[in-house]
Amino acid sequence: MGAARVTRVRTSSRLLPGIAAVGAATLIISACGTGLDAETTRVYNAPAGADLRGPDVDALGSAVVITGAGRGTLVTGLVGTVDADDALTGVQVTGEEGSDYTATVEGGDLPIPAGELVQTADEAPITIAGEGLEAGRLVMVQLAFERGAPVGGFVPVVTREGVYAEIPTPTPGPTGEPADGRVRPGGAEEPTDTDG
Repeated sequence: MGAARVTRVRTSSRLLPGIAAVGAATLIISACGTGLDAETTRVYNAPAGADLRGPDVDALGSAVVITGAGRGTLVTGLVGTVDADDALTGVQVTGEEGSDYTATVEGGDLPIPAGELVQTADEAPITIAGEGLEAGRLVMVQLAFERGAPVGGFVPVVTREGVYAEIPTPTPGPTGEPADGRVRPGGAEEPTDTDG
């Protein structure tokens, strides 16, 4: 019988540093973002508003804030995306079940200077009224402008708390609508004064 043959397996000394570097990099990368203060463990409370984007005007952070039984205020930031002044001329609001709500822009048309952000809650509150308007629902909002294309989309109905706690409640006029407002139920044109 012959002698047993022993074969030696050689490991290259060049491979060991490479394997060690890959292992170290894996540990370092996996340690990033861990711990109690990592980005993935932080709570982010985004505002409830919806961004309605159009080709000429954007309505940012849009929400209907409940201000009373069956009443709310549409809050949104309007900004023109073109280099021309515009104006909000009409608001139409429809409920999930297809019912139309009355929308009133206090003071009539709301100017939107080119490149400026106009907050409706500060400049011209938009009152929404109708049966079944309550927090937790979505409403379809259509905004019409003097020059720009209409903008629309679903907007949440929220309670008057948190970032919306300071939203003013419009003062009703003698007909129950805000004083000096322009009433546009279902997008109808404003009635004209025939008293002469």
